[in-house]
Amino acid sequence: MLFTYSPDLVYGIFSSMLVANVVMLLVGLIGIRFFCKIIEIPRMLMIPIIMFLSIIGAYAINNSMFDIGVAVFFGLLGFTLIKFSVPLSPILIGMILGPMAETNLRKSLLLYEGSWSFLYERPIALFFLVLTAFSVYTALRFNKKKEASVES
Repeated sequence: MLFTYSPDLVYGIFSSMLVANVVMLLVGLIGIRFFCKIIEIPRMLMIPIIMFLSIIGAYAINNSMFDIGVAVFFGLLGFTLIKFSVPLSPILIGMILGPMAETNLRKSLLLYEGSWSFLYERPIALFFLVLTAFSVYTALRFNKKKEASVES
């Protein structure tokens, strides 16, 4: 539709993207010598600079002190997770798949009028429910055996 009624707008967008890519290529090629110098900055100097810029960026979005509090809270949460060696991949998978799973669960509950029977009435759903339970059981058993072998 946009191509039919406004081809000049589409060609303008494509042209500007092409120019932006060429400019970014030139900036990258010219600036690579300077970008490599960032690695040489000591960590004790780099960390406060990054933290300062992050706090300023959080404040600049809404001009709200609450946003700074949220940034500090999640920074401390991330620091704590790193200190306790919590893996990042399950958290990311949960954050990505969680909203989709919640939306589809709501749709299923609406379709089945609030009944949870769809989880065990259909063979495919029952198969995945049993597979999930088996996976959790196996993981817990493996961890228990691993702890027992470490103690002895």
